[in-house]
Amino acid sequence: MDRPLTVSDAIGYLDAVKAQFANQPTVYNQFLEVMGEFRSGKIDTPGVIKRVLELFHGYPSLIQGFNIFLPQPVASGPVPASRL
Repeated sequence: MDRPLTVSDAIGYLDAVKAQFANQPTVYNQFLEVMGEFRSGKIDTPGVIKRVLELFHGYPSLIQGFNIFLPQPVASGPVPASRL
């Protein structure tokens, strides 16, 4: 992304996740839990990546969308297709 991320970007991504899992609210709630654990320092960047890949397996657009929020060194390459 060529511009800095904004709160609107984050809200838009959360809305996309919520819409994708409208019929599976447990998945959305687990995602929010993972984000809370990451924010509080209970899990690190590799841990959050692992858990998001597990939650969003089969949803490559959500995984790629999440990738833009990762620190630059981690996000420098795309998520391997084998993990999508």
